Amino acid sequence: MTPFDYILLGVLLLSALAGAVRGLIREALSLVIWALALWCAARFGGQAAQFFSNTLDNPLWRLWAGRVALFVGVLFAGGVVAWLIGYFVRKSVITGTDRALGVLFGIARGVALAGILVLALELGGFSAEPWWRESKLLPYAARVGAELRDAAQEQLAQQQGVRL
Repeated sequence: MTPFDYILLGVLLLSALAGAVRGLIREALSLVIWALALWCAARFGGQAAQFFSNTLDNPLWRLWAGRVALFVGVLFAGGVVAWLIGYFVRKSVITGTDRALGVLFGIARGVALAGILVLALELGGFSAEPWWRESKLLPYAARVGAELRDAAQEQLAQQQGVRL
C-alpha cells in the first residue's frame, strides 16, 4: 500500500470516529444544515446583498457578502438547533443506537470524501504520479468520485437558474 492509501484509510476512519462520537442524529442534522445554508446562500444571496449597499460599491462584492452572511447565519442558527437536539438525544435511551448508526453514516461520508479527494487530485494533474498508479484503494475511491461528479453535473444541468 502507498502513503496515499493510508491517507484514504485515515479519512475513512476519522469520519467513522466522528460519526461514533456525534451520533447519527447530529451528523444527519449537520448535513441538512450545510445543504440548507448552501441553498439559502445561492437562492437568497441577491436579496441579502441589499444590506451591504451602503458599505460595498461593487455589486459582485455585495452579492458574495450577502451569500457569505446568509451561509454563516444559517450555519450558526442550525448549529444551535443541532446542539439542542443532540443534548436531548444524549439524555435519552437511544444514545447507543444513535452512535452505532453514526459510525455507518461516518463511513458513508468518508467514502464520499475519499471520492471527492481523488477527483480534486485528478483535476490537479496528480494522475501521472507513481503513487497514483500504485495505489490499491484509489480505483475504488475514483469510482465513487466519478459517480459523485456525474450526479453533480446532472443536478447542475437541471438547475440552470442557480448562480454560484
